Amino acid sequence: MTLAAPLQRFVDDELARMPMLVEQVLRQTVDALRQAPQGTLSAAERMQRFEFAQSLQAQSRQFAQAFVAAFAQRAHGADTAAAVKTAPARGLALLDESTHSADIEIARVATQIDGVAEWELRELQTFTSAMCGLPYVSVSTNPLHPEAFAHALWQAGCTLGSTQDAALLLRHASMPLAEALKKAFASACTRLEAQGVQPSLYRTAVPPRAESTRASLLTGLLESASPPHAAPSQRPAAALDAQTRGLLQDLFDAIAQSSQMHPALRALTASLHASALELAAHDPQLLESAGHPLWTLLDRFAYQSATHPDAADPQSRAWVGYATELVATLQRAPLQGAELYRDCVAKLDAYSAAQFNAQLLQAAGDIDALARNAPVSIAMDLGTMDTVPADLLLAAAADAPDATKDPDADIDKAAAAWLAEQQPGAWYRMFLRGRWGVTRLLWCSDARTRWLFASPHPQRNDAFEHATLLRLRAEKLIRPLVERAVVVRAAESVRRRLADKRTTR
Repeated sequence: MTLAAPLQRFVDDELARMPMLVEQVLRQTVDALRQAPQGTLSAAERMQRFEFAQSLQAQSRQFAQAFVAAFAQRAHGADTAAAVKTAPARGLALLDESTHSADIEIARVATQIDGVAEWELRELQTFTSAMCGLPYVSVSTNPLHPEAFAHALWQAGCTLGSTQDAALLLRHASMPLAEALKKAFASACTRLEAQGVQPSLYRTAVPPRAESTRASLLTGLLESASPPHAAPSQRPAAALDAQTRGLLQDLFDAIAQSSQMHPALRALTASLHASALELAAHDPQLLESAGHPLWTLLDRFAYQSATHPDAADPQSRAWVGYATELVATLQRAPLQGAELYRDCVAKLDAYSAAQFNAQLLQAAGDIDALARNAPVSIAMDLGTMDTVPADLLLAAAADAPDATKDPDADIDKAAAAWLAEQQPGAWYRMFLRGRWGVTRLLWCSDARTRWLFASPHPQRNDAFEHATLLRLRAEKLIRPLVERAVVVRAAESVRRRLADKRTTR
């Protein structure tokens, strides 16, 4: 990731200030470790925490250096590049409980930072977006995001000793870090404002809507474009045609600006503008329903980009190539009609299904190994662990006969109900190995005890036990990746622009 020059200077300035922030967090964390409540810990546990506090204080300089170095890597995206270069050889990754324990601890710290410093983060994003030259706020422009700090805290904690020590550190350092960052973000905003940086604007959020409401979002755009007090029936036909053309241009421009499509699919979307003009001449549904097949086709383009973040992925490139051929055939048709686009969507869906079947064939060996309980079991026996984290004990207690007494029992039940509904072929965002990534469910056993997901690394698949997925879902570390109606957001953007134009008249 290459940062814009103004943003790079800002990040370098924040990195220079970071050792002081870490020193403050360490002091408060050491105090918290030494002041553990007497009645809740045994003498041995109190001594363990005291010794850990002593070690943390003695290694404070090394800890601060490790924290800043880890954060700098995250802020500049160097760790992501390294992960790509060191992608493992093809095989089945059997993920043990320690992997997920680390992810959960990191995610909890990030959530706490986000909650404590929510407003300061929102304000900071307006400035980082401005330093990238954007008129509107983009969350991705802020390198000082909670996950980067949480991961840096974990990496620095691991330099002190075991992962159990790192987990203990995160549980006591998360609140001091969140409160320190709240102040740091506010100070950064004040400095940027004093330097004359003009913050970007937040776009109006599009609220969730039912399908029936979404279908009518485009209705009335022509009336929005009309002069005040002018009824549609009073407009001459030529003016109506001009407005229709203008609105379609605005819609396609808004889709190009707001969607995260890959460049090739964005270019393919732009090429459909002329076809949309022809279609609108005899199909009024185009501007009345977000469910029109042409808009559905663009939804597929956006979803393909979301489920395949790497545009160079061979599977994605093949899909884009097939979509390009279909659109070229469609555009050669003598008369544009909704049925053409409906057929195009159906063929793309069939091609996606064929690609999924190819994935299954490629993963046949992994599926067979899991089905035969080979090569090794991925379940862990908590009783064999030297030190069982408290969170794992709670998770194990959820399966006990008195689980109804557990305050987290309802969350576990909801997670189990959600998992029971999941089907192979579905896409998800999962927090794994310290970062969010896109993955796809390939297979689950008949008893739904073992699950196989396609890893973000094309050379590896990830296997999970049911209990592990339950925990990830309960912690909100796995989420379905759903298809969005791109024209709905575009229509809202056009509406706002037209409203602003009227206000300034």
